[in-house]
Amino acid sequence: MGAGYISKNASQNKGIKVLKIKVSSNSAAVSPLDPSSIKNRNYFFQWPLYQFISLKSWEKVKPFIDFETKGSGRSIIENSGSILLTNYAI
Repeated sequence: MGAGYISKNASQNKGIKVLKIKVSSNSAAVSPLDPSSIKNRNYFFQWPLYQFISLKSWEKVKPFIDFETKGSGRSIIENSGSILLTNYAI
């Protein structure tokens, strides 16, 4: 399952055994509960959400992007178990 579906709070994962995954016999095992594994793209089962916004729409959409990446919006995303990675390319 994807990393965003596993709670960081182990008591909420009743009946779910979280396993570390090795990509190869030479690599270290990585856990979906380790945010650095997600951010460094070392955890295999992750589904990034890409948002493509046309340049002419950027000013209309920017308040929503700011909500997602800062303050209460960021908290909602992180409390849901997802890891927020932000990269702007304009």
